[in-house]
Amino acid sequence: MVVNAETGDIAQEIEYDVWGNVLNDTNPNFQPFYFAGGIYDTDTKLTRFGARDYDAETGRWTAKDPIGFAGGLTSLYDYVGGDPVNWIDPSGLFTYV
Repeated sequence: MVVNAETGDIAQEIEYDVWGNVLNDTNPNFQPFYFAGGIYDTDTKLTRFGARDYDAETGRWTAKDPIGFAGGLTSLYDYVGGDPVNWIDPSGLFTYV
């Protein structure tokens, strides 16, 4: 939710499914920050998280993890180990609670 600081009015509300697919956006293209704080590209429908782009339709990164298997996951393309409800990865490099 984006609120106008001067008026207190709601400028934008965005609803997502658990993987970050946009279900409803009351003001598309109003601002670039979408799911988990990533920068959303309305043309490609990918979300940029620093090191990588995330594809909410597949629930996977579009590029392999630059740190390889050092991150502890068994797939280099998994977004948050397949658990987007409990984990985030704002940089595209490390998963956090």
